[in-house]
Amino acid sequence: MDRPEEPSRGYSTWLLYAVFGCMAFMLNGLGAVLAPLQKELHVSRGEVAYYPSLFAVGLLVVGVAGGSFVSRIGRGRALRLAIVVLVLGGFLIAAPVRIATLLGALLIGLGSALLIQLIPAVLAAIHPRAPATAIGEANALASAASVFAPLAVSVSLAGGLGWRTGYLAPPLLALAVIALLPGLAMAAGAPARIDLNAFDALKRNVALPNSQSLAYVSMGDPAGPAVVLIHGFTDNARDWVPLVPYLAPRFHLILVDIRGHGGSSKPECCYTRLDFAYDIKLLLDALNVQQADIVGHSLGSFIAQTFAEFWPERTRRVILISSSGGPRAGAPPKKPQYDFLAQIRQLKEPIDPDSPFMVQWWSSPTPVDPDFLRRQRADSAAIPLRVWLAVLDQGLEEADLQRTLPLLKAPTLLIWGSKDPIMEEPVRQTLREGLPQAQVKVFEGLGHNPFWENPRACAAVINAFLTAVPHGARRS
Repeated sequence: MDRPEEPSRGYSTWLLYAVFGCMAFMLNGLGAVLAPLQKELHVSRGEVAYYPSLFAVGLLVVGVAGGSFVSRIGRGRALRLAIVVLVLGGFLIAAPVRIATLLGALLIGLGSALLIQLIPAVLAAIHPRAPATAIGEANALASAASVFAPLAVSVSLAGGLGWRTGYLAPPLLALAVIALLPGLAMAAGAPARIDLNAFDALKRNVALPNSQSLAYVSMGDPAGPAVVLIHGFTDNARDWVPLVPYLAPRFHLILVDIRGHGGSSKPECCYTRLDFAYDIKLLLDALNVQQADIVGHSLGSFIAQTFAEFWPERTRRVILISSSGGPRAGAPPKKPQYDFLAQIRQLKEPIDPDSPFMVQWWSSPTPVDPDFLRRQRADSAAIPLRVWLAVLDQGLEEADLQRTLPLLKAPTLLIWGSKDPIMEEPVRQTLREGLPQAQVKVFEGLGHNPFWENPRACAAVINAFLTAVPHGARRS
């Protein structure tokens, strides 16, 4: 039998262990201070019950609303806030005023419950290969701190130092130091890096009524709002791997291999944007998803646009990344900054994944994980050249995006990188003009794949848009 993998206990892991231990110390020490607190404040025996009751209210509030709260503000902020709430609760418990001590008990419950929810999740994210071991070690440290807390209060009382010294000094001093250290926020903000082999193993295929087979990966909360992610030309569902860990865990993510790509069917025809969009509609039918947010990148954004135009009742919100409104009618042809069309037409089979063209095709202005890019190039090279050319002719060059754009009524977010060499400013402008109510975000210095280059920042914008109440245009 194989031994479980040991986690690598770095700086951030030890900080999280320490926070968890301090929380357990204050949590379990609370029971030890009730007797001296009752005597000091002249609280009746019946009134003492208010303290654990208020503490339990704090636990209940976080249990009901904690998940959505953390999704909105992020783990890093939530973790720091939980520490502040816990420390404030400790100070209020020590105040010689009854109402303050009651509020302190409530805050200790709130802070403790948030930390109990957050720290195991963060440890699992830092140690995806050994989450149970890391969480078990944190629990062991917390158990030791729980045993030590009443002993510290007893020793402090016996030594004439008062219960406050034994109860508050050790954890508050430790938490104050921890809160000032940068590693904690870094740990909370660093989600698990998805193992590419494990991701590929999640892929499933669905036979559609139009005789096509579509591959997809389902991730996140199956009961949450569905979010369909549609990749670009010569990509596959793995396209979204850099972004996925930063998306809100409440979403039910459906990552699709569009026809001709990845594990999906590669028919002789047809590859128009309506063909692609109809496949998505049939996939949602097969998965019993009645309505979804639709996110598309590059060619995938054309598909997302088309889906929202022809099936508006199935569409909640739309996000178009690195998209285009097409050239302005009557505008003279403009030589592109990067003429990928001409280079693709010169390709020969077998396609070399490490050729200068393929390396450039998958390049970005800022660094991207080389192993991820290597796999993407290899999968792209495995697509039959006839599919490359069919998509080029039917899905890209003949895509009359302006004609149907007025049909897109769903709330829409447009995302670009300022250094995108493919979707240049003129075609961005036609899309903005065609969707005047859309929200717009341009990431300075990023290229055609901004969610590879800065997934955290892109996810923050996407999460905010998908969870917000729709409103008017906002540009940045």
